Amino acid sequence: KTVEIIFPMLCRGELFSLSLDDGASFIPVRREKTMLIYGDSITHGYDAIHPADHYTEIMARTLGYSVYNLGIGGEMFNPGLAACGYPVTPDVILTAYGTNDWSNLPAETLEPNTWGFFRTLREKFPDSRIVALTPVERGDSGTPRKYGSFDRIAALLKTVAAEIPGMDAVDCTAFIPKDPAYFSPDFLHPVDRGFAPYADGVIAALKKLGL
Repeated sequence: KTVEIIFPMLCRGELFSLSLDDGASFIPVRREKTMLIYGDSITHGYDAIHPADHYTEIMARTLGYSVYNLGIGGEMFNPGLAACGYPVTPDVILTAYGTNDWSNLPAETLEPNTWGFFRTLREKFPDSRIVALTPVERGDSGTPRKYGSFDRIAALLKTVAAEIPGMDAVDCTAFIPKDPAYFSPDFLHPVDRGFAPYADGVIAALKKLGL
């Protein structure tokens, strides 16, 4: 039998000891490709009951990536965060911001932050492919905010992707059905049932991009 151990994403996990029966072996999972993922609480793993069912883990297993999840609850496009870099050279950088930006910021703040984030990210990682995931649906997406309609953030990311070399934008708006059953009671954070179609959509899009 093969047993795969996936550590939680909301707290630090350490393995202090391991005992094996005679004839058993312990093999660390090694994947050839590396991915950084920047994102907010949805990427961090908020409201995913099982770590193995979170979209980042499903994607990593399916596409063969070692993933470094840099998701931070409540985070938005932040050029300063991109400027910090990371001590790996990823093949692919995935970004999944936008829902907090849309719900909190006016255009005069949101758009410079977004452009600044991706320009800085490109400077820090000149050889990595960058893929921007647009926000998934949310219960209040039909109510305009300071930035305007919900689809405006997806349009902005597509515009940025057209200007930044080696960058693509994936429209994830419809990846999760707009149905409360796929979300926690806030109708914002997907639960495991919602992460499944989200992962399927992202995987299909990355395959289409040759990733």
